[in-house]
Amino acid sequence: MMKPIYSILLFILLSLPLSGQTLEEKLVEITCACMNETREQLAQGESDRVLLDRCFSKYIEEYQPEFVQRMEEEESDLDYPDFAFKVLMDIQEELVDNCDPYYKMLSQEMDNMVAAFEIQLEEISLENLNTEIAAKPTVVNLSHRGIKLYMAKQYETAEIDFNEAMKLDPKNPMPRTWLGFMAMKQEDYQKSLEVFSKAKEETNEYGFIMFTALVKRKLAEKK
Repeated sequence: MMKPIYSILLFILLSLPLSGQTLEEKLVEITCACMNETREQLAQGESDRVLLDRCFSKYIEEYQPEFVQRMEEEESDLDYPDFAFKVLMDIQEELVDNCDPYYKMLSQEMDNMVAAFEIQLEEISLENLNTEIAAKPTVVNLSHRGIKLYMAKQYETAEIDFNEAMKLDPKNPMPRTWLGFMAMKQEDYQKSLEVFSKAKEETNEYGFIMFTALVKRKLAEKK
């Protein structure tokens, strides 16, 4: 199954000419053009994700041969959706820095993800989490308690839980993600950038690549 918010960006990659501008430069340019030109077609209440999916559905088959040719030139072993996604991840910072619609979309996606997870945790009581952690602390219950404490604006205590969770499993993305989110929501963009940058370097996970690019721009705008 294709990663949801990037379906249009795969279309963009497939539609690029192989001369003139580099693939990366053209990707940034066409992404912004597509998002701006088709925005008026969205119905009331529809998100930019719908816009992206519509553009992708219309053009992906038409431009597949050109992109496959590029893959052959680079002797890639990936199929074209995975190769396209890899290129996209390589240029996140350029997209976020130079394409306002893309930057706003990622910001909204992050806010939506945080809000959705907070709603899920509303049904879990802090008392139950305390009991679970007293019996056996895990990455999940420590992270969940940290999120509950963050929601209650008990930031210092929440950070302790996230750090303890990371000690149990340094590779688990949940406590790192929320530690970065928490710093970002407090507009401590420098700290958020440090968290996400370290996670990106150690894991190369696509989420941390996006978050790092996003927080870099927020930090630059704050200065």
